[in-house]
Amino acid sequence: MPRGPLPDPRPVIENLARAAIEVLADAGDLDQLSRWLDIDVYGSLSERLSLRARAHDSARPRPRRALPHLSIGSVRIFSPADDVIEAAAVVYDQHRARAVTMRLVGRTGRWVATHLRVL
Repeated sequence: MPRGPLPDPRPVIENLARAAIEVLADAGDLDQLSRWLDIDVYGSLSERLSLRARAHDSARPRPRRALPHLSIGSVRIFSPADDVIEAAAVVYDQHRARAVTMRLVGRTGRWVATHLRVL
């Protein structure tokens, strides 16, 4: 599982999982994640947010919600190839637990999510 100059993926996994939940809860900004998301992942999340906005009376902009109190539970990491990480993290808020799966690929010394799914 050699990764060369890439940083430890665990903080990236935890931060991406938390930030994805915040964005989908209207408490975070998708643009702040753009550095760590592949263009396809960014587009998919952006489309999901747009569809939800259209489903909720798009004539009235939805106010930004307060950040939910989130905690990271278990994190599972698997490396099927050099510079590739597949991971799952459980994110808890006050009411439920959600799983976030992702695939990270090493690019130019940093991890970039080429797949991200919130379950």
